[in-house]
Amino acid sequence: YKTGRWSNEEYDFVQKHCKEKTYEEIATILNRDPAVVKKIVEEKFLENLPPEVAMQRRAEMGLRDSPEWMELQKQLN
Repeated sequence: YKTGRWSNEEYDFVQKHCKEKTYEEIATILNRDPAVVKKIVEEKFLENLPPEVAMQRRAEMGLRDSPEWMELQKQLN
């Protein structure tokens, strides 16, 4: 996978296609790690996703940021 700074063209591509393509499809086209593509979409382009998907992602991010989640991770590791 390509690493390093993202170009404006890559950000534009992600913003334009994040509704109809999967993270894996975008990652393949851009030669980027799918996990990084997912992170970029969730951090920068959440409002571009369908409302039900955006709502789910916000809930997931809220859980991951909670003290309870952090405590659970400590207990499981």
